[in-house]
Amino acid sequence: MATTELEMDEDFGRSQSYRVATTPLMGDGSKEKDGGKPAKKLSKSKAKKKEKKEDLEDLKKELEIDWHTITLEDLCSRLETNTQTGLTKEKAAEILERDGPNSLSPPPTTPEWVKFAKQLFGGFALLLWFGSILCFIAYGILAATEEEP
Repeated sequence: MATTELEMDEDFGRSQSYRVATTPLMGDGSKEKDGGKPAKKLSKSKAKKKEKKEDLEDLKKELEIDWHTITLEDLCSRLETNTQTGLTKEKAAEILERDGPNSLSPPPTTPEWVKFAKQLFGGFALLLWFGSILCFIAYGILAATEEEP
């Protein structure tokens, strides 16, 4: 028995419509894997990975913004503002408290000593360090075995 689009929307909600459209359903409404076999129980680590992936999928969804299609009066009432006077001081203070200042946060920086250590011990420099240590060891062996005149 096929489920209609309206029944799927009621079961899963509008926000999951893409996931519902791309995931096959069994007759009892439980999800199946691609091969048509019932889904297996996942281990904890796999379940966490799957949950994290689903969270990422939720973040990738397109936003439904209709500000450009509704009337100006509806938009002003939705944003609780006025085209002539703007936001009230109370509303502006509330938004500032809720969202914080309208500024970009600086990107995280790497400390200078970490940059220096990466240059000192990374890549080809590590090969040079290894070669210099071998030279000191070879010189130490040579100086220890030679007789002094």
